[in-house]
This record gives sequence, structure tokens and C-alpha cells, in this order.
Amino acid sequence: MEAQSKAAHELLVAGKEQEGLERFGDLLWDLNRFLYLHTADLEAKWISPFHKVWAEFAPRILRLEIDEDQCLKVAQVFERLHAANGGRFRAPQERTVGLSKEQIANVRFITAAQDWKLKQKANPYEIAVEHPDWFQANRIAADPEASIAKVLAAVGVKPDQATKRVDYARNGAEFLVKHYGGSAYNLGPKHDFDAARIREALVEPEDPDFLEHIGFSYKKADMFIRDMYDFEVWPLHRIEALDVPPDINTMRAALRTGVLRGSHPLLTSYLDIYSYQYSLVTDLTSCAWRRVWERWSELPGNHRVEGPAFCDFLLYEILARECVGLAPTKEIRCRNCGSSTLVKSRVRTCPECGSTDTWATRGRGSPGEFQNLLRRGCDFCAPREASPCVFEGIITFDKWPLSPPKSISRIGGTGWDDGFASDDEGGGGITS
Repeated sequence: MEAQSKAAHELLVAGKEQEGLERFGDLLWDLNRFLYLHTADLEAKWISPFHKVWAEFAPRILRLEIDEDQCLKVAQVFERLHAANGGRFRAPQERTVGLSKEQIANVRFITAAQDWKLKQKANPYEIAVEHPDWFQANRIAADPEASIAKVLAAVGVKPDQATKRVDYARNGAEFLVKHYGGSAYNLGPKHDFDAARIREALVEPEDPDFLEHIGFSYKKADMFIRDMYDFEVWPLHRIEALDVPPDINTMRAALRTGVLRGSHPLLTSYLDIYSYQYSLVTDLTSCAWRRVWERWSELPGNHRVEGPAFCDFLLYEILARECVGLAPTKEIRCRNCGSSTLVKSRVRTCPECGSTDTWATRGRGSPGEFQNLLRRGCDFCAPREASPCVFEGIITFDKWPLSPPKSISRIGGTGWDDGFASDDEGGGGITS
């Protein structure tokens, strides 16, 4: 393909414009046909020839694996932090603002199922104080569209993929009404407060009417059950079954610390038809953080948390948002002093002179700028005298730019299924 492109370009340079453009057109058509168009020889389940190849060979192409040595190094960092903290980092109890155990469970059940692109601007537990009926399963089941719209509007979420959100609200509410007396709290006692059994009941419900219809993946189930334990709603056992929920932050942390590594940086979502890469990375991210937790047990006198999921508050809420090695960053240039500096993405002030007369570049920075970034530390490291960075020597310049994958939905107006087209019609694709 590169040779064909080069040959077409050479024709253009030589003044043979028509022939060169025809070569480029043929090349683009062949590429488009292979990647995105359904050909006559394919079974109906395949979008394109590439889709068939990708489904079978994605794991072997990507060559992702968990790095045992890096897992131990990260476990050592976690041990130092937890030892200094006197135990594990956890969500503050005041988040639930004095609600009953049943109310806390109902709020978290509803919000966990809705947790995609959910950048909340308000605390849903505080909303439940004023409007407890908004989170009652029988009320939601009666009018799911209006009910979930109220909740999302109150927490400041733009309701994208509205149909899916309404379906999850309706089905989740009916699931609770039919099998748990209309209360998410009853999941605990009905399954003997066994975290592993509750997890399976949410992800693989025995009632086929609700299988894959209530919005709970293992990720969301782990989030929900973890919070029920942290907020002292349920006295759980077998909590080691819960994993670190894989999201954009925990995936980025896995890649940058090197506990999860591949042969190349990850592909863009445009090539990840049906999100095979995304699914693989999410699964391996949970496996990698579980392996960090397992290796943590090898350290003498350790302060290891109860299960992998309980690394999450430190990993996601603190490190992935605050640590300069893990948080999103950008390069800025300063009009006042002329410096180029790496800073966290929300920062505008030049760290060299304090000026706010800066602008962001598309640059990734230099090794020197990266070292300066680590040396400056962050709000988490500095008070603990962990400067320059708790991950110094673990996150290196070559791993530091690595970014997590993105996913395109399979269904909906912006999904892969909607973009289906055959090679005799052309067109197709995904709209935004």
C-alpha cells in the first residue's frame, strides 16, 4: 500500500496528474472496501473483510501482555503510600449525606447503570435527600423516561444515547421490583452478602428477560458492590472477587506504568470495529491491576487492601487525576518568558514565570520537559514529600505518552451496525 501511494505521488510530481489521481482513487477505494464495506463473499455478520480478520486475530496482532516486574514495582509504590496513610484510601462517608442504607443502594444502583459519559456536576446522594422518590424502583418502572431525565438533568448530564438510558432505567427498575422487592438493598441479603454472587446476579441474571438489559457489566457491578461495602451498606464477604473497574483513567495508568504493555501504541477507534481492541484492553486492565494486588502480598508486613477493587479510590480518584505522570497533560508556550513546558491539561499558568499568557501546542514535549514535569510533582505527592513523583523510574518518557483506547458503540445512530454498507453501494459509515 505504501508502495502504491508512493508510485501515485511520483506520477503527480512528474506532471501526470490524471494518472496519479486515478491511482490514488483506486488505492482509497481498495482500502475503504477492505476496511469498511461488506463484500459478496462474506457472511452477513461481518461488516467488511477487515472486520472478519480483526475478530479472529486482534489479540495476536496487538500482543498485549501483563508485565510481572512492573506489577511488583507498582505494588511497592502502593505499599509505601498505604503504609504512610495508615491504611487504604477510601471515599468519604459524607458523600452519602445521612441517607438510609436502602436509599444509598437505590441511588448507586441507578447511577451505576447509567455510568457512561457521566461527568456529574452534582452529588446524586444530595439530590436523593430532596427527591427520594426519583430513585424508587416502582416509580421509575411506571415512567422511566421522565424519571431518568429528572435524575440526569439534576446531576448535570447531557442525555446522550437517550433510548439506551431509558431502557436501562426501565429494565433495572422492573428487575428490582420483580426479584428484590423493589429495593437494590435487598440484593445483599438475598445473596447472603456474598460479593461474588451479587456480581453474577447483576451481570448474568437468572431471569432471561433481564440478561444484558439492566445496564450492568462486570465493571459497573464492581463499582456498585464496592461502594456498598465502602459506605457500610452491606457487610460483604468474598470481596476479593471485585476488580478495579476498567475506564479511561485506570487503562491509561496501566499503560503508562507498564503493568500492561503491547507491541505498539493502540489503534484508533476508527479501526477497532465492534471494539475488539477496547474489550481486550478493558479485560487485561482489570487482570493487570489484580496482578498488582496479588504481588503486593509478597511484600513483608504489607498493608494490602481487601481486594483489587479497593485500589480504585487511590488509583482513579487521586493518582489518575492528580499524578503528573498519569493525568492528562499538554505542552504550553508562554508569550511572557518564551518557555515551552508540560503541564496538566487544566493548567494555563506558566510554571516558569507565573504568567497566564500561554497557549497550548500539539507537541508531546521533550524528555527534558518530562523530567521537569515529574520534578515539580503534584498536589498529591508534594504534601507526602514523595517529590518529584511516586512513579519516578516506573513511568518513563517512552511510556508516558501512551493513551487508552476509545470505543464506538455497536448499536444506535452513531454505532457500527448503523454504518453497514455493501461494496456495490458505497457510502455508509458513522455519523456524529
